Amino acid sequence: AERLRSHGVRCVSPKENPLFLSEAAAIVENLLQLSLEPTNRAFLRSLAFGPLFRLGRSELDDDEDNQLEHQIAALIDEFRQGLDELGVGASLLRLLSRPCERQRGERELILARLLRRQGGERLVTDLRHLSEVLHLAAVEEHLSKSAILKFLQEERARAKDAEEAEEYAV
Repeated sequence: AERLRSHGVRCVSPKENPLFLSEAAAIVENLLQLSLEPTNRAFLRSLAFGPLFRLGRSELDDDEDNQLEHQIAALIDEFRQGLDELGVGASLLRLLSRPCERQRGERELILARLLRRQGGERLVTDLRHLSEVLHLAAVEEHLSKSAILKFLQEERARAKDAEEAEEYAV
């Protein structure tokens, strides 16, 4: 991957960042938590400030009629409903294809915004890969939404433990 990048070819390598320790895993964990607790404003604001929506605190604070929060809540509600109807993989990919309007009237697909940022290709690749892994686990093990979240949290903990063990071994 480094050699390709040195020649101007944009690419990502899975060895650079373990999937369950990635920013994508944190995003999906937050999405799943919010889908289980849709009225939890702290989860909603955390997601709004995070890499998926990248809203500034001032944008939310200046949004007197809470349009931005309502928009994000509607997107998460669609994600939550999709979990039951389509599964975690398709729901996540559908969410990425949705437009999000910012306070200044800018309307842009979530995916396009993610790809424009530094490391965006890596993040989108990880989100897609993670959506496949979670979907496969959910289908094979007949997991509920809460069980998918638990599976993800356990895999993240396992990956963190393995990373720490590797650091001590060096």
